[in-house]
Amino acid sequence: IDAASTAVIRRSIKIMSLVETTDVIQIDSVFRDVHDQNSGAVTISANPSNVTIGKCNEAIVELIFHIDASKAPNNYFGHSRDEQATAFDLDKNEFDGHIILTSSTTRKDISLPFHMLLRKASNATISSTQKRLPWKFKEASSTTIEITNNGAGVAQID
Repeated sequence: IDAASTAVIRRSIKIMSLVETTDVIQIDSVFRDVHDQNSGAVTISANPSNVTIGKCNEAIVELIFHIDASKAPNNYFGHSRDEQATAFDLDKNEFDGHIILTSSTTRKDISLPFHMLLRKASNATISSTQKRLPWKFKEASSTTIEITNNGAGVAQID
């Protein structure tokens, strides 16, 4: 996920009861790495956070992944730095864990994995009103072009 600004990703899950009893299902999330959770780059919520499912019935739950681009890790894949060669730096962009569905009657969990590669992204645009570059053959030309980065990451412009 190239995050230039705050983003929200929504996914729905269907929970089905195949038994003849009513159950309350609690929906929670857990990150594999506590540093990912503490970073605040990704927060996960469920709407609703618990559902009551009747006999042989079903419910739809919306999972909401809130992404804060300002807290996302830098782009460790887009340039040739010495640190890119280390596995630790490559792991910084990985956010994963599980959505946990807990039954109130059986106290057993069902775990749904989630995984995302997240990085800050740039959103560079030409600020100038000039949209074409004044290239001239056989003559040197000097032009200043203003570029604005409205994104969260560093823009590499060659």
